[in-house]
Amino acid sequence: MKNIKQFDYKENAAWRMFRIMGELTDGFEFISSLKKAVTIFGSAVLTPDDKWYQEAVKLGRLLSQGNYDVITGGGPGIMEAANRGSFGDGHGDSVGLNIKLPREQRINPYVERSIAFHYFFTRKVCMSFAANAYVYFPGGFGTFDELFEITTLVQTGKIEYAPIILVGKKFWKPFLECIQMQMVEGFGTVKKEDMKLFTLVNSADEAYTVLVSMLGRGGKGSKMGNRNVKALLSSTHGVKKVTKKRKVTRKKKVKKVVVKRKTKDTLRKPTRKKKQVTKVKKKVVRKSVKRVLKKKPTKKKRG
Repeated sequence: MKNIKQFDYKENAAWRMFRIMGELTDGFEFISSLKKAVTIFGSAVLTPDDKWYQEAVKLGRLLSQGNYDVITGGGPGIMEAANRGSFGDGHGDSVGLNIKLPREQRINPYVERSIAFHYFFTRKVCMSFAANAYVYFPGGFGTFDELFEITTLVQTGKIEYAPIILVGKKFWKPFLECIQMQMVEGFGTVKKEDMKLFTLVNSADEAYTVLVSMLGRGGKGSKMGNRNVKALLSSTHGVKKVTKKRKVTRKKKVKKVVVKRKTKDTLRKPTRKKKQVTKVKKKVVRKSVKRVLKKKPTKKKRG
């Protein structure tokens, strides 16, 4: 038997675009069902003995008990810890947006609902629009990449404001001080008010308190919902509102046109009548003049 060559999407740009579109479509359909969710980022190499792994487990449990969905990358380390805390509680779902890698990434056993992505950027887009708040534990380049991505989207208004919480003062404080000294004060490349986008805490309890104060209680089924996904997908509720507005505006325009036509017609009618009256008057005058001219002058009798 001949070896069948595996189809390579890189060789055909059109098929690659279809694959990207398919991943984005499936991803947004998957996250659109999440009512109120918190995405947790962090290192993939931390073990259950680590302090921040244990804090992530605690935060996942608190969020799930508070009726929040917990979203992670579905891998090991902090991701596994957050899914582990929210797993099997019965309130919030333990969700994983996984990436397909040849060697490293695997889905942790504490994910209840998951979807796998081939491309990093499609997964990144879905994770950016998936939650109402973002929590960052100590991590590496991937964690910092996600942090700057979300910060940029919030700062530029591409997504609605969402709390960005950094857990671990020993890890994050030098990073924030560096931004303050170099970018804000030194070079002026970052505005001072942009530093307010970050909230620094030191434990899972503090992080949960901040989240509840910013998002409110209620979790799934609350009025807040996933506003970023609604803005993108334009949910059925939003579509009804738009169609209603369009119908109203169309009716108003039709009414205005009808009114204008009526006024024009009413203005034209009297002018036509006046013309007819004037024509009749002219005819009468002409006839009377002709009669007068036809009459013979009468001779006066002499006395």
